Amino acid sequence: MAEPTLDPQAVAKWCRTLQLDQSHCLGLSISTTILTHRQIYQIMDETLSDSRCFIRGLKQDQSGNTMRVLLELDCPVANVVVPSNLEVGNEKYKVEIVVPAEEQPIQLASQPSTQTTTTATIGPEFLNALGELVEKCAKSGHSTARYKRLPMFSGTQPLPSDEESFEAWMEQALQGLDEWEVSEALKRQRIAESLKGVAADTIRNLKLSKKDCTAHDYLEALQDVFGRTEGVSELLYQFEHTYQEKGEKLSLYIQRLDKILHQMRLKRGMDADSVDSVRVRQLLRGALPLDPVMLKLRSQGDCGTLRYNQLVKLVREEEAMLEEKGVSVKVPGTFSTKVQTVQACCAGEELAQLREQVSKLTELVTLVAGTQLQPDERAETVPSGTASQKERKRKDAIICYQCGGRGHVRRQCPSLETSKEVQTRKPPGNFRGPQ
Repeated sequence: MAEPTLDPQAVAKWCRTLQLDQSHCLGLSISTTILTHRQIYQIMDETLSDSRCFIRGLKQDQSGNTMRVLLELDCPVANVVVPSNLEVGNEKYKVEIVVPAEEQPIQLASQPSTQTTTTATIGPEFLNALGELVEKCAKSGHSTARYKRLPMFSGTQPLPSDEESFEAWMEQALQGLDEWEVSEALKRQRIAESLKGVAADTIRNLKLSKKDCTAHDYLEALQDVFGRTEGVSELLYQFEHTYQEKGEKLSLYIQRLDKILHQMRLKRGMDADSVDSVRVRQLLRGALPLDPVMLKLRSQGDCGTLRYNQLVKLVREEEAMLEEKGVSVKVPGTFSTKVQTVQACCAGEELAQLREQVSKLTELVTLVAGTQLQPDERAETVPSGTASQKERKRKDAIICYQCGGRGHVRRQCPSLETSKEVQTRKPPGNFRGPQ
């Protein structure tokens, strides 16, 4: 069965529970649960242009389809124009704005005759509110008695040795605001008494520029002055590009991711309900693929519902079990060392074989170079051989008219020289010669 719609009496009771002035408060009933604090502030800034509002409470109904928000304005609700219904976003989400009911004075009978008449006139709501007030007073006194002051923070650089960093101080302050069950004025006092120097000057300037500051306003101002300068988009990019390093345990990698998520929450860049799922999704994406703990987590199925403490506990248990078995949790571990040793041995054998092959190739090249002609001799021989062939062809084309042979002319003919020798030689005996 769904919860009843948000009515003025419920908003007024919510204000009394949080000890807020209901004349400065408004209630919102939104037909979705995916809106973040920043989107709610943007909607109210467009609706109430002359006033600032602060989220003091946020909860969902039992069905999980409606979000209820309690806002506190910096001026009375009667001084601003407030519409009763809105439609926001492209999906046209319906937003119902509810003004808390005014307090009705308790009217007692002028002459009550019996105790029953007086109780009936007061009503059960008054008795419930009185019981809640007594319980809060008891809790407030108990909390005040066990109160531990925050560490001092001055904002001085370099950081003094007796002070903590701003991130550590901010974490303790946020935890204190969630746990202190005291009035708003006492919360502001506890934060202010832990500040000095430049940090105290920041709060002093905030009070001068803004009236009716809250403890959350103090922390927002300090975050703007001393916090990290990255925007939400830069932090989201850094978060999505943060990967597990070689030799890093998975538990340490989760701690690094959580620090970036914490900064995104301080800058209102992420809803608290989606932090766990975003952390697990980046863990599955950014962890080393051969990490033994990550392999075990992937084999277990869906881990998106694990909270931070459950996730860290599961990872630490797996790491401790692997260490007991003698398996190194770091990547690369003992397994990688053995593989590298085998590769070194194989590389030595291959290197010896390569050296032997290179030496054989060197000998072969030397032998071939010795049998061939030098480049200069080769250059001289080739042209000379070509010229002799051309000269031989040219001589073959010449025909001797004396003997009919080839390769010489008549005046160089060998037969002509033979005939001359015969003519000059004396004839033997009775040779008369020609008549």
